[in-house]
Amino acid sequence: MSVAMNVATTRFKTLVQREWMQHRIGWLGVMLLPFAIALLALPFSPPFEAGKDLREGIDQLKQMGGLHPATVAALALWGFSTIAVVGLTVLAQLFQVSGLARRDAQDRSLEFWMSLPGSHSEQLSATLFSHTLMVMLISVAVGMGTGLVIALGAVVKGFGLSGLADVQWGLVVQFLLPGLVRLVAGLPLFVLWLLPVVLVLMVASAWLKRWGVPVVVLSTVLLANLPATRGPVREWLLALVMRIDGAFFPDNPEQLREAGVEVGRLSFNEVDQFWQLIGLDLVHQLGQLASPMFLSVLAVSAACFAGLVYRRKHHL
Repeated sequence: MSVAMNVATTRFKTLVQREWMQHRIGWLGVMLLPFAIALLALPFSPPFEAGKDLREGIDQLKQMGGLHPATVAALALWGFSTIAVVGLTVLAQLFQVSGLARRDAQDRSLEFWMSLPGSHSEQLSATLFSHTLMVMLISVAVGMGTGLVIALGAVVKGFGLSGLADVQWGLVVQFLLPGLVRLVAGLPLFVLWLLPVVLVLMVASAWLKRWGVPVVVLSTVLLANLPATRGPVREWLLALVMRIDGAFFPDNPEQLREAGVEVGRLSFNEVDQFWQLIGLDLVHQLGQLASPMFLSVLAVSAACFAGLVYRRKHHL
């Protein structure tokens, strides 16, 4: 690796560290919110036996794989808690990201960052990386850690201390692992497909300030309903939503069925089937990157990023 590359990498790490130091309290506060709510609610929640619907659901899951109800409860709560943390983090970042382009100008630190080595594109790239992929990966780690504590507390609440011994922890981990791999592998895909939305909001906010987001929303609604643009705009937006959803959830049931994988008939005893499902789906999702739709996403993202660099460079 060349000296210039080493210097650029160090600079990028420093910029990312700046984002972490500046936003870590807010990020962790959002990620720990489900954990705090669960801890507060757990002492007052009824045991599992008191809920008829929940008991019936656990019985059905038990019949699928012959699992002890404590195992099902630990598995479900651990997985659900992790997903809740990641989902809440994504929502929080979507609300925050539009203001990132004007942050340095608002806090009067733009001149300081411009005086340091490095380009505007590096600084914007570090900001985007930190507030999208990095924070989401952190949320997965936090969700897994807090989810385990929530699952332990819920098992003790519902089944007593002896319930911890009834949990088949090896099977719980064995089943959660493919889901965790799919979640982590889907995050970069999710960020890539969501990038035009993020950058459009950022560039609109950079140029139009507080009117940026309302203008984007109004313009999208108009373009999606005007006779001249309604067809292509709706088609593109629908395809984008499907790709974003497909980053985490299988959207190719026909292809999976042809490969012998029935999503609705998977059993807890068929872990190999889950790995096969994830492998086939990831191959399908990666294949979507070689499509005209993804080229249009890159084009929109590149144009918006160029607008952000120009706006920051000239600090208009």
